Amino acid sequence: MRQVGSVQTCLVRVECTLIALPSYIRPVLLVFRATWIESQFVFAHDFTPVARIHVEDNADRRTLQLWKTDMLINCAAYKAGHRVAEIDLAQTNCFESAAGDFVWVGLHEPDEVLLRTVQQRFGLHDLAVEDAHLAHQRPKLEAYDESLFIVLRTAQLKDGKIVWGETHIFAGPSYVVTVRHGSTTAYKAVRARCESAPKMLSMGESFVIYSVMDFIVDNYFPVLHELEAEVDVLEDSVFSKNSARLDVARVFELRHELLLMRRAVLPFQEVCNSLIRFDVTLIAPEMRAYFRDVQDQGRRTLADSSNLSCDAAHHCGTNGVRSAMNYRVR
Repeated sequence: MRQVGSVQTCLVRVECTLIALPSYIRPVLLVFRATWIESQFVFAHDFTPVARIHVEDNADRRTLQLWKTDMLINCAAYKAGHRVAEIDLAQTNCFESAAGDFVWVGLHEPDEVLLRTVQQRFGLHDLAVEDAHLAHQRPKLEAYDESLFIVLRTAQLKDGKIVWGETHIFAGPSYVVTVRHGSTTAYKAVRARCESAPKMLSMGESFVIYSVMDFIVDNYFPVLHELEAEVDVLEDSVFSKNSARLDVARVFELRHELLLMRRAVLPFQEVCNSLIRFDVTLIAPEMRAYFRDVQDQGRRTLADSSNLSCDAAHHCGTNGVRSAMNYRVR
């Protein structure tokens, strides 16, 4: 078993060698050193994160950093719908898979080095990796040969405002990589749900993609329900004779939040359309009906957000008419 301490010992020896060398040779050896350390000590066999190198602007100061345990959430192998083992990224290339067998890697706000390591293991496209690192992407689906890259927006309500996050899904033959950014809820429940249905999970990557998308769209509804409750309170205040003056600013805030919801859900529909199409070979034919169900949930979210936005605008207009009538009575 390789331990962090052994890595530090190697690094001390390399540092002494670097300091003794002429300055014009150092940059070349620094690159070699970083590559060698990453390839030899990326992950320990006991699945604990091991040190990586970060070279600062000052070449005479190098720091040893650890991959945070909250960046690499899980890395597990699945065969015939059952979880067979937790593995490290260095072992993924050795995983022998049949149809429906795959590796599922879960990441949370990974840094560029970890993303590049995952890219090397699964052959991810450069453009997709760049998008996953930068985040702030519009919901979309990109196809690269036999692999897919999917961007989805997640939503949570905090203090009356929607806090947005992103989920990126890399999927290809024998692998799924999920990357969470921002306020997204952990996918532990999604993984547990998948593992509780081995027959469905035996369909492979398709079922994991569906389960993540279904979880995301399901979490839109609690947000809409809370906003709907607030719109109902506004409605009561409009038609109540003893109510205080309507908070017009809050009405416009609600309409803005609902507009952002529409902007997230509308391209979600496009992603579903692409996955249902028969030219996406990665998606098992048996799963297309499930993606249609997710698409229907997206349509419902879209319709609910539109109706709430119209209700809020109507209440604001009604309040304006009532205020004008009261002014004329005076």
